[in-house]
Amino acid sequence: MKTAMTTASIVLLLSSLVWIAVYMEFPDAPLRPPETALVVFLCTIATAIAQYAWKRRRNRQQKVTRVAHK
Repeated sequence: MKTAMTTASIVLLLSSLVWIAVYMEFPDAPLRPPETALVVFLCTIATAIAQYAWKRRRNRQQKVTRVAHK
């Protein structure tokens, strides 16, 4: 549950930052709903990749620590 809440929060934050950046750059043409959905999808993919890499890195460090203690 904690991972899902963290993921949702990060996706919401990244999507909002992208939306704000586009709105500041092009105030007359903010993102339309299909474009917003694409941004949310891409932010979700980026978050999932980052979480996967983080978990792999932590698992690798734990294995190195276990081997060093033996």
